[in-house]
Amino acid sequence: MKQRRPGLLRFIVALGLIEINFMGTAQAQQAQPIVAPTCVGESCIDQNPVAYGCDLDATVEDELTVTVNRWQDAWLPQTIVVQKMYSAACQANWTRAYIPNGTYLFIQEINIVNKQRSARGMLQTSGITAYFWANSNMSSGELTNQACVALPIFSGSSGHDLYDRHCTEFSQ
Repeated sequence: MKQRRPGLLRFIVALGLIEINFMGTAQAQQAQPIVAPTCVGESCIDQNPVAYGCDLDATVEDELTVTVNRWQDAWLPQTIVVQKMYSAACQANWTRAYIPNGTYLFIQEINIVNKQRSARGMLQTSGITAYFWANSNMSSGELTNQACVALPIFSGSSGHDLYDRHCTEFSQ
């Protein structure tokens, strides 16, 4: 007859992975991340930070909080938040913001030699009517840049919309 040896039962709990053997002893092990970043530097440009796992180690490099009054909100004051995010693992920046529907999010880069500016990671929110958190696509984290949003403040019948732009300070 085959003799059975004590084995390990594995349980996944909210705080990590716990191994319990039949003898009643327990050892806690650090949980491994489910997703690892799948892009670095240039390969992250114009990609989604969440889809590529860059949000896993993201830090807020700069933040701007502004109270806005728009006709879409019946002129009631609303607070928006603009954050410049950075992932060291991905070497990338992006804009994360608490904003209304129809807002553009982007990273504005500046060439420090000729002062020429360009927008990266541009994304317009759609489909949600209340205020919510959203991310732009990414930009290289090695350039001097700022996180920006452009909020819709007036929509004309002729297709000429007006936007109010809010940005963090330029930094690298």
